[in-house]
Amino acid sequence: MARVYGSLGALQSASVEDLTRIPDVGRQTAESIVSGLTDLDMRAFIERLEAAGVRPTPGEDVQAGEQLAGLTFVITGTLSVPRDVIKAHLQLHGGRVSGSVTKKTSYLIAGEEGSGKLDKARELGVPTLDEAGLNALLPERCALAIG
Repeated sequence: MARVYGSLGALQSASVEDLTRIPDVGRQTAESIVSGLTDLDMRAFIERLEAAGVRPTPGEDVQAGEQLAGLTFVITGTLSVPRDVIKAHLQLHGGRVSGSVTKKTSYLIAGEEGSGKLDKARELGVPTLDEAGLNALLPERCALAIG
């Protein structure tokens, strides 16, 4: 879809019929996408993402959904970018975001004034990243402009 539409704005204007013309997108999936993108809460969320500078675009050699597959992240503390933006970015690239640290957590992303999650991560040996560390983890084409 990113390659076909190029931007969220263009995708938001697509109809169910338009989406079903894309290979592997059936009617039920297209209806779900259109329904989700017309939801007022979703539109507000997308506006917040765009206001924060998130510009999802297709890369030539980087496919969204691949870079962070199999990794689980927990976010804690005060960060320079809203948590929902970071969460959406991680999910866009295949990462899973959880609310609590466990031994299965891949990384804790910690901002200032981190909570007990930081102590739990240390106790379990979970690697901790600050915003610069998160950007270093991400391939160049999908790094967030944070920190």
